[in-house]
Amino acid sequence: MQVHWKIALIAMLCSNTVVQAEQGENKVRTDRYTLVTAEARDDQKAPLKSIVNMSLGKDVFSVGDALREVLKGSGYRWQSPDGQDQLLNTLPLPSVIRELGPVSLGDPLREYRTP
Repeated sequence: MQVHWKIALIAMLCSNTVVQAEQGENKVRTDRYTLVTAEARDDQKAPLKSIVNMSLGKDVFSVGDALREVLKGSGYRWQSPDGQDQLLNTLPLPSVIRELGPVSLGDPLREYRTP
């Protein structure tokens, strides 16, 4: 009987240690055997760093259409102050850009300059 009492005591001490570690490391128990970190994922912290892989449909004709399609569902929208992007919006979409990815969401939005 004394052996069972010692095993029960050891089990209680171990479970107490796990609970303390959870609190110190921002862990949350979601199931009996599952611990998860309670913090935002990298793509949630910086949405433009999330990786996308997309194929633009035949209904996307211009660069502006493509930018709106890439940003769809991201919470961002394509707009420049004073309408300075009107020329870019109306340019025809090059066929090599119809397939994107895997690439971060922010990459298609960056301005690339040649040296």
